[in-house]
Amino acid sequence: MSIFSLWLFFIFFFTGIISGSFLEDESHQARKLYSEGNYFEAKRRFEMLCLDYPFAPEYTIFKLMLAKCEYNLKDYPAAEKDFEELVSDFPASRFVPVSYFYLGNIHYLNKDYFTSALNYISAYQGGDPKTKSLAFKSIVPLLEYSKDPDELRKLIRKDLSKELLSEIYYFLGKKELKQKDFSSARKIFKEFEKKFPQSPHLEEVQQLLLRPELLSRDEIIKIGILAPLSGEFSSYGHELVNGIKLGIESGYPQEDSLPVRLLLKDTESNPAVATKKTKELIQEGVSAILGPLTSEESLGAGFAADFFNVPIIFPTASLEEVAGIGEYVFQLALSPEKIGEGIAEYAVLEMGLEYFFILSPDDKYGVSVSESFQSKVENLGGRIVEVEYYPRGATDFGSYLSALRDILLEQMEFESDSTLFVDEEGEPIPEEEILVYLDGVFVPGYPEEVVSIAPQIRFNKIETKILGTDGWGEKKVLDLARDYVEGVVFASEFSHLDYDSSFASFENDYRYAYKKNPSKPAIMGYKAAILLSSAIRDDHDPRRIQKNLLSLGNTDQARYVNFNPQGANNLFYIYIIRNGEFKKLK
Repeated sequence: MSIFSLWLFFIFFFTGIISGSFLEDESHQARKLYSEGNYFEAKRRFEMLCLDYPFAPEYTIFKLMLAKCEYNLKDYPAAEKDFEELVSDFPASRFVPVSYFYLGNIHYLNKDYFTSALNYISAYQGGDPKTKSLAFKSIVPLLEYSKDPDELRKLIRKDLSKELLSEIYYFLGKKELKQKDFSSARKIFKEFEKKFPQSPHLEEVQQLLLRPELLSRDEIIKIGILAPLSGEFSSYGHELVNGIKLGIESGYPQEDSLPVRLLLKDTESNPAVATKKTKELIQEGVSAILGPLTSEESLGAGFAADFFNVPIIFPTASLEEVAGIGEYVFQLALSPEKIGEGIAEYAVLEMGLEYFFILSPDDKYGVSVSESFQSKVENLGGRIVEVEYYPRGATDFGSYLSALRDILLEQMEFESDSTLFVDEEGEPIPEEEILVYLDGVFVPGYPEEVVSIAPQIRFNKIETKILGTDGWGEKKVLDLARDYVEGVVFASEFSHLDYDSSFASFENDYRYAYKKNPSKPAIMGYKAAILLSSAIRDDHDPRRIQKNLLSLGNTDQARYVNFNPQGANNLFYIYIIRNGEFKKLK
């Protein structure tokens, strides 16, 4: 070996020793500064080491520590850049999982939670036990508070460990349940039950699957019916059920559709029983409920159905507060307040009437509709001369009409000339024969009552315009009092009184099946079933049925109903009895 070659060997040998010793010292000092919390000085030294020794075996350590210094100095953009360079340039490095963990932290601080979760998952997948534990603890809150189920679905499609997948399935199912997508929630939880039998969440998931809204409907659309088949209102309850059955048969398409099963429960004319039976129907997996009959029964039933997010339509319950129970509660029958206001407004503004007498049943409906009528009339500048309430089911109204007649006679004597009280020959007319006049008599009675009231108004020589509500809109009123009800004007939610073809078909079917004309409960049950059939659209998801019910005002069902956002029907009609028929005025 020449002297020159020997000399070069010694130069490189000793330089390497000096350089290695310097590198080790600098690295030690930088780490010491980092451990002491002097991140600024440690960063400067690790930065120099990265610049001076890019090919050293320790380079990935320097790069990691540089990024950690920047992270602790809260220079997150610089830290993110260096962590990402380490991950992309040295994918086989043992420091990659730790880098992913810090990247997860940085994205979390930037409120990019989905990207944060992706980085934590990468840290979990390749990390040592400590890193895996930290990453897992960081992932779970992100899964729990994620707002978008689609992001969780993207994570499911990744090749992940069972422990991670089970958490993602669990929180995705709960997210779908919270957003009331019960069909998706059930599917996710069923997959969870099958794939993760060892999960600590298994018992909770199995309990969630027992919730009524997640019970399987087995490809059958189940519709619940609540009606009093026994007790005080049983006759009306059977008529309600008859109408509902014909409505489902008529309104729900039979071909290429999921089959429908009707589940009938007897409320026994008892509000407490109605609530109990509602819960039973929900546990049996119904997609929607029709009924019950009365407002008192409907209150508890409505709260139960709304709590479990199952749509319920009240065909005949008319109390104003019923519709406000919740977003899954729909009230087809108009409230007495709405009816009273509607007929009062028409009488004063359209008919030009000013003075009125009210003769009403003394039940809750009668009082409510009469008070509403009176309030509206007075607000519009009209006057109520007298209000009389009679007991429900009364047949003799002579005392009430005689009292009205006396008031009107006294008024006539005070305001009119004497010629009204003598005949053409100048002879005094017997008081009982004198015609008295009044703009309008408001009678919100029931059919069996109004057929007696109308003749007695004429018998008492009272010339007036009779106004009313839907008690005047049944055919038996025409059959029993045809000669006395000509010109009666009334408000009703019945769109069929002008006898369109669809109702004529229902009426014929009802007569054929039950050998009698349909009553109001039967008609309202029929209408409710038609509306529900239209809203189902071959879909048993209660949430979508509820949305469809709210949008029926934009369909051909608008002639039956116009639900406001609170689920109350705002649609009513004004009719007149003319030539023995019901004619729509408005």
